[in-house]
Amino acid sequence: RIKKTWGLQWGNKFKETWWRLLLEGVPAAGGHGIALNGPCPCGWVAPAHLDAPSRAAAQRDHVFWHCPPATAVRRVLAHNLPAGVQLQAKHLWLLQPPCETLHPQVWMVVGLAALTVMASARKHMWALHINRRQQAPNQQAADPHVAATRRAVARLVDGVRDFVDLGRVPDAWVGKVQADHAFIGVRSVADPANSELRMHALVHNMNIPADMLMP
Repeated sequence: RIKKTWGLQWGNKFKETWWRLLLEGVPAAGGHGIALNGPCPCGWVAPAHLDAPSRAAAQRDHVFWHCPPATAVRRVLAHNLPAGVQLQAKHLWLLQPPCETLHPQVWMVVGLAALTVMASARKHMWALHINRRQQAPNQQAADPHVAATRRAVARLVDGVRDFVDLGRVPDAWVGKVQADHAFIGVRSVADPANSELRMHALVHNMNIPADMLMP
């Protein structure tokens, strides 16, 4: 899976977070066994009784599973899975498809985008938190985790669409990924240069729960 992931024809910026997570090296998310002191801007605090390695692991779990932006991203992913399929951390962190109907490489793209967004949301949330503390009381904006959560959902959509917009259909997807496949599909279209010929194109199929759509 590691070789196939790095071989995916997509920007490495979408692979870096996943790679660092495998090596337990995501900064400020328990990477290198280092746990930050103090609470997350969302209010979460690692249990005080844990030792340093356990605190670092708890912080990783929080950033990539339980923090509000991560929870929102997971909710979008779950919304697009077949009914009854339960999304687990191993499915996302190890890029393991949560069900047999999902093409492994489609899920790879979705998982890479999701992890990238979760890491980005943490940075954005902390930036908003620091900025908020520097503002006057009468200038207080929305809670950082609320704003970061909204942004995370939008960035997830943008991330998957970034791959679709490349317009490159992997050979392994042809004949295996149908037009209505979850998250990303493959459809047959007329060749612009010759209407008698057919070619393949990617389709963005990821849906967002209605109550999470931006107003």
